[in-house]
Amino acid sequence: ESVYPVELSHIYLEKHTLDEAHNFVLDLAVTTGLLGTAAFLLLLAALYYYLARHLRQVRSPPEQLLIIALLAALSGYIAEQFFGIPQPADQVQFWAIAALTLALSALPHDEATPDALQRSLPSLRGTDPTAWNVAARGSLAVTGSILIIALIIYANVNVVRADIYLTKAQNLVERQDVPDAVRSLQAAVNAAPYHGTFYLSLAQTYTGLVNNMENNADKERLLRSAAETMEKAERVEPLNTMYFRDSAKIYALWAQTLDKSKAVQADDYYRRATLLSPNYVDLMNERARFRASWGDYTSALAILQASLDRDQEWPFTYYDLGKLYQQMGRQADATIAYQQTISLRPGEWGAYLGLAESLLAQGLPEQALSPAQTYLQK
Repeated sequence: ESVYPVELSHIYLEKHTLDEAHNFVLDLAVTTGLLGTAAFLLLLAALYYYLARHLRQVRSPPEQLLIIALLAALSGYIAEQFFGIPQPADQVQFWAIAALTLALSALPHDEATPDALQRSLPSLRGTDPTAWNVAARGSLAVTGSILIIALIIYANVNVVRADIYLTKAQNLVERQDVPDAVRSLQAAVNAAPYHGTFYLSLAQTYTGLVNNMENNADKERLLRSAAETMEKAERVEPLNTMYFRDSAKIYALWAQTLDKSKAVQADDYYRRATLLSPNYVDLMNERARFRASWGDYTSALAILQASLDRDQEWPFTYYDLGKLYQQMGRQADATIAYQQTISLRPGEWGAYLGLAESLLAQGLPEQALSPAQTYLQK
């Protein structure tokens, strides 16, 4: 069950997936429970404790600066997590900070005596502990620097590169240069394979090409490529509702254009998407429209009624009910549904047209005149 209040969807963005809080700690509490949240907070406390202890112990200015930098990076990470949705790049940086903190805790510090170092490192007896300490710290600095640079490139620079490829692809699509757009999106996926967004854009581009193809073999190839691309996105982010929704759209188009048997997979993807976001009524309505397009009016009506149980103030549910009732020949019920749509959203012009049509179908031309005129004057 989603913890996001349905009522906020009327204040926030319409037709938007509301599946994550803009607060990592709250989102963690929802997804992992109190035990998981407590474990994460304990880890944060342990990292702060070890870094603060190291800062008191060390005397070397370079090492002090390293610890201060780690404390600042950790504090910045925490501040960001209280106001944003965690991204893979953020998590890579966090675990890099944790790894460096652990490495620091394993090293001897300035107040350690030579005898203590000899006892803790029996294999190095006979060597100068001070020299070993300097060498170890130098190795740590070099290794840590290389690791940090590699992580910055992997987790940040590559994402920026992928965004550049994505922007380039969008411009190419606007100029109708779709083949180059696809190549640019493939480059984005290769640059940041751990971000599902780029897979989604590539799959949507494949899908957009289908209706432009005359050859069924080309359509099949594009739809298959789109479906396989979305499967990769789902593996990267298995809890993202939008990926399952887009997969449903791909299979729905596949069923409508080439292979009716794909309708089963489309409906299953809709089912899985609604399980991830059960309060996302617009998604439920989309599944109902899909069922109705295949003549399954009974189940479509059941889904829309369940959608109303979730949210009785969403105008588009009543609009979809009006369309469905018209298809079922229930014109009086369609009239009521369209009137409810208009009362909740007076600017929904399609509802005026539907209302006029349903009234005409009932033999009420005079009553149909007013909504028809409103529609024509929009």
